[in-house]
Amino acid sequence: MTVASSRVFVDGALEGRAAIVTGGGTNLGKAAAAELARCGASVVIAGRRAEVLEEAAAEVGDRCSWVAADIRERDGAEEIVTTALERFGRLDIVLNNAGGQY
Repeated sequence: MTVASSRVFVDGALEGRAAIVTGGGTNLGKAAAAELARCGASVVIAGRRAEVLEEAAAEVGDRCSWVAADIRERDGAEEIVTTALERFGRLDIVLNNAGGQY
């Protein structure tokens, strides 16, 4: 972490916040979920492959849960948002990292 980024990405800066990261099972999405969690946010990662999401959530840690749903379908998008609201009671951040969207 550089000096400049350490002023932005402060541990606890997002404490009490709730986030969704679509495409959160791999690569950039997983890294973003990990950073959000490190900063204190509770995170739901979403994607289409349950086994990938389950592994990613375990890597990110206790602040991360997952939902297998397709953001490109209305029902999938609703399931993702509903999951976050049911788990956290709020939604503050949505990072649409998936290759598609509804």
